[in-house]
Amino acid sequence: MQGLVKDLTALLGHSQVLSHPEEMLAYANDATHYFKSRVPDAVVFPHTTEDVSKIMKYSFEQVVPVTPRGAGSGLAGGCTPVHGGIVMDLKRMNKIIEIEQNNMTTIVEGGVVLKPFQDMLEKRRLFYPPDPQSASVCTIGGNIATRAGGPRGVKYGTTGNYVTGLEVVLPDGTVINPGGKFVKQSVGYDLTRLMTGSEGTLGVITRA
Repeated sequence: MQGLVKDLTALLGHSQVLSHPEEMLAYANDATHYFKSRVPDAVVFPHTTEDVSKIMKYSFEQVVPVTPRGAGSGLAGGCTPVHGGIVMDLKRMNKIIEIEQNNMTTIVEGGVVLKPFQDMLEKRRLFYPPDPQSASVCTIGGNIATRAGGPRGVKYGTTGNYVTGLEVVLPDGTVINPGGKFVKQSVGYDLTRLMTGSEGTLGVITRA
């Protein structure tokens, strides 16, 4: 474990790596405590997509499991590190990159918290419907990874109905940008839909 922590610290710096067991206890479970697993060997806090890519490339080469984590507000154990390794906490990637009011589109990082984001959009007379129960704490990246929704989903659909494009870091560190600002209407694989609801198993969602 010490070798892993040393390598991650060299990649990211001390402020972006957590390694004390007592500080990592919270990362052994999600909001339920029912799916409690082993404590991870390290927790990392990427600030940029480049950071995520470095972590994924390193873990791929060293065969170290990585568990992406948003707010840890899920109830199904998806963010629990059942095989140990690295937990990647994305909450520091919380920038709102762009809002195009006329086109009714926005670009955000995966760690943006849902409810404050919705409140900001409402001030601009825009409406983003998905309303999971954990809206005050859950992240956009986590919502996309789980295709989250709530009561409004009956009328307006769930998170997946509002995602037109993504930035995703694959297990080997490659960064891909499926989709864009427009709804896909052409032939070929819809990788945006593939990633939406994939529970972090195919890649790390860094922007949408």
